Amino acid sequence: WTDPAMGWVTENKSLKVAGKAYRRKSFMGLGSIGYNIFLIMLCCPPKSFISNNEINHWFGLTYIMLFIFDTVCNIPYYAFGMELASTPTGRDQVWFWNIVLGLS
Repeated sequence: WTDPAMGWVTENKSLKVAGKAYRRKSFMGLGSIGYNIFLIMLCCPPKSFISNNEINHWFGLTYIMLFIFDTVCNIPYYAFGMELASTPTGRDQVWFWNIVLGLS
């Protein structure tokens, strides 16, 4: 349910960065920052957690947040690829090279 919601947000909203409004790039940037933060948090839990209950909650919440930021980053990325070319042939070429280079 997060993918359609994020698709709607990136289609209808824009964020201003340095005075310029961006529809997709700003969400990709914010999503990648949050993704990296929660990936590090997932791999490095605090040493102060003693009980299994605390560590289970830590991993559960950071895992959920990791995938929320994955959505924030990747849904605009996939939509951005469709905006790079204006013709169907151009879009096919964009996605062909995206797959060949291993970017998706």
